[in-house]
Formats: sequence, structure tokens, C-alpha cells
Amino acid sequence: MNVTLVVEADEEWTGPSETLAGHRWHISRDHNVENTIYHCVSYTWGTARSANLFGIAGNVSSRTRGALEAAILSTSSDDSVRHKAFWIDAVCVPTEELARRATLESMGNIYSRAQSTIVVLQSASWAIISRDARSNVPYMESQMDHLNQDAWVTRVWTYQELVNAQDLFFTAVDLPPGTRISDEDLLNSIGLTLRRYMVHNQLPALESRRRFPALDALESALGDRQIGFPLERSMLTCLTAIAGRDYDPAWPASRLYALLGALTQEPSWGPVDETVAALAEKAMRICEGKGDFSYIYTSDRRQVEEQRWRPRPDAGLHPIVRWNSWGERQPGASADGKLELHDMVRLDPDVETSPEPVAHALRWLRGFTNLNEEALSGIDALERDLPQALREIGFTGSADCHRCKTGVMLTQEEVEVAEGIERTYQPASDGRLGPRVSRG
Repeated sequence: MNVTLVVEADEEWTGPSETLAGHRWHISRDHNVENTIYHCVSYTWGTARSANLFGIAGNVSSRTRGALEAAILSTSSDDSVRHKAFWIDAVCVPTEELARRATLESMGNIYSRAQSTIVVLQSASWAIISRDARSNVPYMESQMDHLNQDAWVTRVWTYQELVNAQDLFFTAVDLPPGTRISDEDLLNSIGLTLRRYMVHNQLPALESRRRFPALDALESALGDRQIGFPLERSMLTCLTAIAGRDYDPAWPASRLYALLGALTQEPSWGPVDETVAALAEKAMRICEGKGDFSYIYTSDRRQVEEQRWRPRPDAGLHPIVRWNSWGERQPGASADGKLELHDMVRLDPDVETSPEPVAHALRWLRGFTNLNEEALSGIDALERDLPQALREIGFTGSADCHRCKTGVMLTQEEVEVAEGIERTYQPASDGRLGPRVSRG
């Protein structure tokens, strides 16, 4: 994929240019991301506007110039890059409609191919996070409140920019050259702060998330980047990661663009269309190509009767819970409008539930809520309190718990246990016999 970049101007350059960080820069087009060294700039626009750079028509964020200059300065001590180039949205996203849409669909490709992503925070946020992360001193509660409301932390684009970065650094405007901190240092500070806050206030995970939802989500995203593999990341992981993040309600497609950027590092393919339905359909087909059907774990209404397992794309793909989910994809195969899910739990109400998974679920529920061990013991208590706990993180389905050997299951809609289910047994990927469930 070819992109437009901001590059240093040589003495012979006579076109439009800008002086940034003491050097002259200009726009250079048609760089192939696979063989070009460049950095991506991540920042928030805010509400104030000013004229665009490099003679480009129209207005952009008043923060664009400062963000670009801050990113340039932050890399000034990087001797491994002799000729620097930068990608920044306000300047580098094409204005022609089809090219613009294709670029927005290809953000995963653009960010993953960059040598690094430089996040330019506002000065107040930088003042909080820039201290030594190894000092073992957590943020104060007022500082946590500020970070929890920071526009960059809460925006929907943040997740795909974080998880696709090869290297990730944070900086701010008006700092000395080479000033930046790594994502690992920030992750350590946020993790330490949230854990200390929970312990000091004797709060369960749910209350901590309710108190600082954006900060908790940022910690999860930074952790996902440390342990995740972009091409293996499931649809459910991506959907839960962007759930609750801010975007312009007048442009709901931005949420789906951010989803696509997290799902794939491939450039845009096929016709481009920025309707919610078209982007959701493209996201589902990308996942189907990977053998991932975890998008079935959404609360969206399903399609026509012959494909009732598939979410309606115009609904927008909303996960059944708004709690960060990690793990393997949901394997399966579809043909002739039918879906076969692999590695599924067998739902058989006539089989007694094993005590081990019940104990595991109860331990999770105790840590998640403020219920103590005496109030929460036994499968009856699990069935009583689990639905309410899940509702706290966005579950809108049935409160009926269906028992099976490996625990309990809740469904989005109330169904009869054996409605439309055909069970077969085929060799699993590890050679053992395992259940396969097909729904018509």
C-alpha cells in the first residue's frame, strides 16, 4: 500500500514546506509502507481549528502542528534513522473520497508497518505519567481522575493504534529533544496504581472498572499489545476492547473503522463503503477468512431465518458484554447458510454439573463483585448472582442459567434447551473426540 508522508526537505526542494523542530519538511506521496521507514503520530484533535499545513486546503485541528513537531523532537535521538518520515492523519489521509475511505480501512496496515507510533498527550496528562514508572509510587486519585477523562485515553481509535504499533512511545508538546516514555513504563504505572487503589479501598474489580473505566481499558489495551498477536486476535477481543470508547455519534462508521484496524493488518480490499452495514459485513468476512466466528457473541439481532446465527450488519456488532475478553478465536465453518461451531460445550441438562468449574466461576464472581464467600457459595448462588453481575458489564440477555457438565450458560434470548440443535462427534484438533454443534 502506498501512503503520503511528511519528510525532510533537501536544499533543492521548492514546493510548499513547513519549518518544524528547526528543519524544513514537505509532503511526499506514494511511499510503499513495506519498504519505507516512518513513524505514525497519534493525538486528539480537540475542538479548535486552524489552517492545514503545507498549503493543503481546509482546516484541521489546531493541535496538528504541535503534535507533528513533538513527534519529530521525540525521535531526534534515534540515530538508527537517518532520514525520518512521519504519517499524521490531518495531512496524510487523502481528501479524494474513495482514497480516503480505503486509507481509513487500512489503518492497521499503516500503523503496523511504521517503525514506531508516537502518542502526543496533552501537557497535563504528560505531567502525570512522565515520572519514573519504576518509582513504585502510584498516581494520586485526582491524577487517576484526570487520566480517566483524557480525550486520547477514551477515544475509539486508541485501541487499534496501540495494538498495531511495533514500538510505542508517549510524549507531549514543548519538551526537550528525545523526551519520551515507553508503553511498558506506562503499563507498569497504571497497573500498579489500579491494584493499589483496589487494595487500599477494598474494592472488587467491578467497582474499580466502574470508577475508572477509561483507565482500566487503557491498561487492558496496553497489556493486549504486550501479549497479543494481531493476526490471531479474535473479533470478540476487538469488540470488547472498543466497547464504551468515545466516537462522534454523527459518524458511527468511525467505530467500525477502528474495529477493522484492530482486526487486520492487510490494506483495504474490495469496494469501499463507509456505511455501518458495509463495514460490519467486511469485518465479519475478514474473520470468516481466518476461521473465527466469535462475532456470534454479540447482542445484535440476527439475519433472516435461513442464516439466523449471523448478526445483521446494520446493527453494528455490539458484544454481549463490555469487559475485555482474551483467548482463542471461536473456530467453525459455514456452508449453505449454516454454521458449524467447533470446540463447543455440550449443553445437556440431564448431566450433573462438575464442581470444579462451579468453584472456578464462584472465585471469579467473588473477585468481580463485593459478595463474600459466605453469601456466594454453591451453584444455586452462582445462578442467582451471575446474571446481575453480567448486567453490570452490558449483558442484556436472559437471566436463566442452563446447567451443563462444565458449568452454566446464559443465552441472549430465552430458548428451549434443545431447540434446533444437532449434536455430532468428530475428531477435534488434538485428535480426541469432541462435540460439534450445528444450528440451522
